[in-house]
Order: sequence, then structure tokens, then C-alpha cells
Amino acid sequence: MDTAGVIDDVRSLIRRQGVAALVVDDLQEDDLQHLSWAGPPLHIESMRKALARVASREVEYLVVRAPDGAPIAKGGIEHADPRGPGKLWQLATHPELQSHGIGTRLIRELEARVRGRGFDVAWLGVETDNLRARALYERLGYKAFAEEMDGWETEDANGRRFWKETLATLMRRRI
Repeated sequence: MDTAGVIDDVRSLIRRQGVAALVVDDLQEDDLQHLSWAGPPLHIESMRKALARVASREVEYLVVRAPDGAPIAKGGIEHADPRGPGKLWQLATHPELQSHGIGTRLIRELEARVRGRGFDVAWLGVETDNLRARALYERLGYKAFAEEMDGWETEDANGRRFWKETLATLMRRRI
């Protein structure tokens, strides 16, 4: 994939037709090989495991696609979280395409899927120190309702695994 060409194509399409011209659809197994921008290999493996749960309807996983079909943003819905259905999670937009409305487009489609399941609230957790993401969620109408410690296994640039622990702000919005 010619990353610079894809980025330019997306920006051009958004300028000409708006972010609504980008296709949002289900993440496919073949897409995972094009998502290295979203996180280390261990994160891609967690996405693979989430995809395996789609058939059970516990999870939905969507991507926003560039004109050539490459995934440029991704996010899931966890319907089986013990705290309640409609949890948006693993949200990410290609770093070179942030601040173009792509994340908003993805979140609105995820919310539509939650509504389609008959729920009227979507919620998410954001690392408390991720001010950029939190500002986006607040602009979209999400309100903080709790804080909790969260953690997950990740890896550094050398592939060494470690446990990351962080304070997360839980936010929700009536949809």
C-alpha cells in the first residue's frame, strides 16, 4: 500500500465531497494486515480475537475505508461487557488523518449500530491523560460518569511485552 498516496486520496475526497463520502463497513480478517498504524502486533492480535466474536453477536467491528478500500479508522462495539451493552472500544484513526472528521464519522456509525440493537446509550472509556480523544468525545456529547483503573498487555518497539495500567474516564451519551 502506498501510504502517502492513500493519505492524499482521502484528504482530496474529503475536500471535494466531505467525510460522508468515505465508506464505513465491517472489519474483515484481510484488513488486519493494513492496520499496523493502529498499534503493535499484540494489538492487531487482540483485534483478530475480537473478530472471532463477531459471529456470536457479542462484538461488532467497523472500519472507515480510503477510496482504494484500505482501512483508515477502526473501532468496535462490545455488547457483552458486564457493565452494559453498547461499549465503544478500540477506536483509532490513522495518525496522518486525524482532525478530518473521520473519527466522528466512525463513532456516529457505531452509535447507529448500538441503536439498531435497541439500546439508547453508547459508552466508552478514554485514558484520562488522552486529552485530544476526550475533547472529541465531549464535542460529540459524551459526558464523564466515572473513573476506573484499566490495564492491558502491550508491547514496546522491540516486541517486549508489558502490562500497561492507566486511569480511564468512563463517558456515555444518550443516542
